[in-house]
Amino acid sequence: MVATRLAADPRDARLLLAALAGLMLCIGYTTTVAATPVKATPGAVEVHTELANLHACLPMADGTVFAGGAGGLALVDPGKGLRSVALWTALDGLPGTRVLSLLATPSTTAGRHHDTLWVGTDKGLARLVLRGGQWRVRGSVKSRPVRAMVSHGGALWAATWGDGLLRIDERTMRSRSIAYSHREPGCNHARVRQPRSGAVAEARNLTAIAVRGELMVVGTAEGRLLRLGRGLLMPLPVKGLPKRLIWHLRDGEEGMLVGTVDGLYRLDFPRVERLADGDIRALTRHDDRLLLAARGLGLLDSKGRSASGIQALRTIQGVASNGATLCAATAHGLWLRRGKSWQRVGLHGLPEGDISALSWHDGGLWAGTYHRGLTRLVDRRWQSVGGGFIDRRVNALASAPDKTGGALWVATARGLFAVKSDGTRRWRRDDGLPHDDVHSVVVLRDGGVVAGTAAGAAKIRSRHVQPLGVKQGLLIRAVWALAEDPDGDLWLGSSWGLYRWQKGKATRFSMATGHLSDDWVTALVAEAGRVWVGTYRHGVDRLDRQADGTWKATPLGGGWINLSGLRVQDGRLLAATMDGLRSRTVTPSAIAAPPAPWRVHNGVATGRDVTATIAGAGHLWVAGRRGIVGVRAPVSVASSAP
Repeated sequence: MVATRLAADPRDARLLLAALAGLMLCIGYTTTVAATPVKATPGAVEVHTELANLHACLPMADGTVFAGGAGGLALVDPGKGLRSVALWTALDGLPGTRVLSLLATPSTTAGRHHDTLWVGTDKGLARLVLRGGQWRVRGSVKSRPVRAMVSHGGALWAATWGDGLLRIDERTMRSRSIAYSHREPGCNHARVRQPRSGAVAEARNLTAIAVRGELMVVGTAEGRLLRLGRGLLMPLPVKGLPKRLIWHLRDGEEGMLVGTVDGLYRLDFPRVERLADGDIRALTRHDDRLLLAARGLGLLDSKGRSASGIQALRTIQGVASNGATLCAATAHGLWLRRGKSWQRVGLHGLPEGDISALSWHDGGLWAGTYHRGLTRLVDRRWQSVGGGFIDRRVNALASAPDKTGGALWVATARGLFAVKSDGTRRWRRDDGLPHDDVHSVVVLRDGGVVAGTAAGAAKIRSRHVQPLGVKQGLLIRAVWALAEDPDGDLWLGSSWGLYRWQKGKATRFSMATGHLSDDWVTALVAEAGRVWVGTYRHGVDRLDRQADGTWKATPLGGGWINLSGLRVQDGRLLAATMDGLRSRTVTPSAIAAPPAPWRVHNGVATGRDVTATIAGAGHLWVAGRRGIVGVRAPVSVASSAP
C-alpha cells in the first residue's frame, strides 16, 4: 500500500538560497561543443521501429500528443484517429532514435512566435519547430543520453547520463558543459574537503532537473541533489534522502518534489519529507490533483489510490498533462485521457526494435528479435508468428525454396523450428541436436538442413538428425555461422576457427594456420573457390582457393561483424557491423586485384549497430538494434570512406 502526505504550506525556495549563499565558487564553464548540422537522408524508403515501449509523452496545446521511446518520436493527432501521423528517428535528424525526454517551450525568432519541442535522445538532443502546420528538425546537439531538460534564464539545460549538465543556447544551439565542485557551505581556499571516490563521476550521471524561483536543482543516479550557482554544480546538502536513483524532480504547488526508485519526497530544507512509497517515475498535475506514475502500481493520486483503474498502466514510465489531455507512456503503448475515459493509441510497429535476423520468405519480410520471437510484415503491419511455441530469443533465420519443403527455419535459444503453412515443428536435444541453443542454420541444396548449436552441428533430413564430427572425434564446440559452397562442401564457423566439412572429413583454418585474423567466426559466404569469413573482432578475411588446392588468405578488416552479418549482392559484399553497414566491390576470384576499400553507408539504419540485411521487393532491408529500414537496392545512398 502507498502511504502519502502532502504539506499544505510548502517552504519557499528562498530559504534554500539563503542557506547556500556562503558557497565559494571558483571554476566556470568548460568545453564548448558546436551544434551538429541536421541533414535528412533520401535513401530510406520504409522505416519500421518499436513504438510500444515509451519513455515519455507530452500533450500539446492544439490537442496533439508527442510520444517518445525506443523506436523514435511519434506524433498523434486524436482529431485524425488514435494513431501515429508522423515519426522521427535518427534518419530524420534526431541524434539518436531512442527518445528519453520531451520538453515544449515557446520561442521567438525574427519577431515571430512559434512552438518549439526539445527531444532528448540516447545520442543528444534535437530542436523541432512548428511552422506552417509542420514540425521540422531545426538543429541538434550530440551528447550522452539526455534524461531531463528545463528552460531557464534564456537557455536550455540538459541533464545527461555521462556528460553532466549542459547549457544550450536556444538561438545558436551551442552547448557548454558545467563544471562540478565539491565545496560545501562555509568552505574556503584553505579548508576544502576532498571529494570522496567517484563523486565527480556521479555528478556526470544526471537523471532529473527542475527550477524553483532562481534555484536550479539536479538529481543524480546515486540519489544525490546538486544545485547550480555562478556557473558551477555544487552538492545540495539534505538529510533523509535515500541514496537511490532519482527519476523526476518537479516544482509546483506542493513544493519541490523528488521522485525516486524508493518513493516520493518533498524538499524541506535541510531535510526531506517522505510522502509516498513506490518506484515513482514521473509526476504531473491534472484536474487540480497531483498524479504519480509508479512503475508496477500504475497511475496513482496523492493518497496512493489508483487514478486509472487500467491494469496496462502498471508498466507506466512517464506521464504529462496539458489542458484537458492527460497522457501516460508505458512499456506497452500510449494511453490518453480526455474527459473521464481512457483510450489506448494504436501505435503499430515492431514488437521489439532489437532485431537479430532477417529473411525474405513466402513473398514477405520476416524478422527475428532478441526477446519477442518471430514476426512478419503483412499489409504494412507486423504480426507475431508462433505464439508461445517458438522461443522468444531468435538467433538466425533460413528460408527453404518451395522445392525443398518451403519451410522457414528458425534457430532459437531453445531449439530449431520449421515454420510451414500447415504447422510448426521443433527439434531439440531430445531429438538428437547437440544442444538446445541453436546459433545458426543453413538450408542445403539437396534439401537437408544443418543447425549449428552451442555444442556442435548436426544435419537434419526429414526426421533423422546426424551430429557432425562425433564419429571422427572432432570437437567443434559452438557453431556461429554456416555456409554451403557450390561444390557441396560445408563451412562451419566456430569459436575455435573455421572448418571445411568435405565428404566426412574436416579441415581447420585458424589464426595459427595463418588464415584468420580472429578465431571467433561469426558470418560466412561461400562461393566457387572463395569464402568470405566474418569475425567478431577483426573484420573479414577472404579465402581464395589456389591451383594446387591450398587456400590463400587476405585480411580485409571492416570492424566487428555481427552474426550472419555478411551478404554478397549486386557485385558488392555487405557487412553488418557494430559500426554500421559497410560494403566493398567484389572482384572475380580468378582476377588478382588489390582489395577494394570499404565504404560506410550512412542513413540506412536507425542506429549505429547493424545486425542483418536481406533483399526483397526491390529493396535492401537493413536491421539493427533500433528497427528495420528499407532502402532502394542496390545500395545507392550517401556513403563515405571510413
